[in-house]
Amino acid sequence: MKMKNSPAKQCASFTCAIASAFGLLSLSHAVTYDVITPSNVSFIDDTGVFGSPDISNIINGSGVSSPIGVTIESTNIPSLSVTGNIDATGWRRNGGNLTGLFFTFTLQDPSTVSGILLANYFESGGPAARGMNTFTFQYSDDEGQNYYSVGTLSATQGNGGFQLIDLGTTLTGVTNVRFSSITNFGADGTGNSNIVGMNEVRFVNAVPEPSAALLGGLGVLALLRRRRA
Repeated sequence: MKMKNSPAKQCASFTCAIASAFGLLSLSHAVTYDVITPSNVSFIDDTGVFGSPDISNIINGSGVSSPIGVTIESTNIPSLSVTGNIDATGWRRNGGNLTGLFFTFTLQDPSTVSGILLANYFESGGPAARGMNTFTFQYSDDEGQNYYSVGTLSATQGNGGFQLIDLGTTLTGVTNVRFSSITNFGADGTGNSNIVGMNEVRFVNAVPEPSAALLGGLGVLALLRRRRA
């Protein structure tokens, strides 16, 4: 007796056939991100120790080799173009107690955020230990009236490029972001235990790949076929 495939198997075969026809079974590993450039950044330092001249350096692209677009690919992250002192390309906090320091970023419009694009401290002749190591990520959805913590995140030492830091969640309607409880990479014998800095900061939101979205649609079609059967 000839056995027929069950409706579920027929649907699976149908889905795979369509997916194969469109080349959807071999998904790209590249991830596309929408890039969110803060409209403003400020810092508060309750120790009274001031940093290098202009905090806006970390959001204005002054140290980037080419403009950061409104979208980027995970396989094509922009690089820095650092020449000379970080005063011209980023920001450095000179000494004091790191526990009294936090940064607040303002986003131009309520945004969806799933990660950070960070160019950590990097300058010619400057110790990489000055970069941000761990920090608490907080966000507001009401223009800074209330903040909510996502948790403690970790960065890697600066190497002249950007790193993507995943939040582990996707936040919607974000109006402000705050970095607090900041640590650097510790004393390295050169007097940097309380110096911290960074070159550039953006926020990102991972965009689902079109192929993945199409596969999801095919899955819905398969489910409908199964129910009709």
